[in-house]
Amino acid sequence: MTDFKKYGVAGIDIDNAELAMSYTYTKSNGGFPTTNLACEDNPYKSQLTTSKYILDFGCGVGRNLPWIMNNTSAVYVGIDPNTSMTKHFWEVQETMWPEKLEEYDVKSWKERSIIVNDFSEIPKDIIFDYVISTFVMQHLGYRFSTDSQLNLTGITKKIMSKTKQDTIWFLIEHDSEENWIPQWLEENDIQLDVYIRGYKGLPELTHRDHCAPNGGNHLMVFKQK
Repeated sequence: MTDFKKYGVAGIDIDNAELAMSYTYTKSNGGFPTTNLACEDNPYKSQLTTSKYILDFGCGVGRNLPWIMNNTSAVYVGIDPNTSMTKHFWEVQETMWPEKLEEYDVKSWKERSIIVNDFSEIPKDIIFDYVISTFVMQHLGYRFSTDSQLNLTGITKKIMSKTKQDTIWFLIEHDSEENWIPQWLEENDIQLDVYIRGYKGLPELTHRDHCAPNGGNHLMVFKQK
């Protein structure tokens, strides 16, 4: 039996919100940038407006939540197996954006958000229209695989059990720790519609490019066949 377990870079126990933010992606100046899913090079921007459910894989403490809440009407589902990370999810949302508390209505966000630690916790009637992964798969790859845990292909197939034909996948990832992308594409029969290595179209997310010497972070977008 294989389980969905925390592992890789973020597979540690987190004991405070500041550390949880750091592992979710905090800049050196304390910035906690959300991801503009409707960036110029995403050919599937219009589908964001009609999405009912968006999955944030490896959600951490919800860096991507504000953009989704403020730019879509979708239900946000964040999944992360690290319970010591997700326990700080709402604490971060309620304290990170003090200058925007009126614009960022965290109370209403809770009403259309579901935070889970395992795929079995996702309501059975949910089928995702959009899947996003930002700086997550790059830290998993295949190098940590064991017989008792899901590897990256196993995780992807778990996600695909909750998607459909035409589900959009949006990823910002690097391959500096391991050349995992070719294996991932082949084993999951994925044909990328967009693949821009060293992507600069989201400058707020290039802060850690120096940590990814193999060309920085790459934009990958595809419509599931």
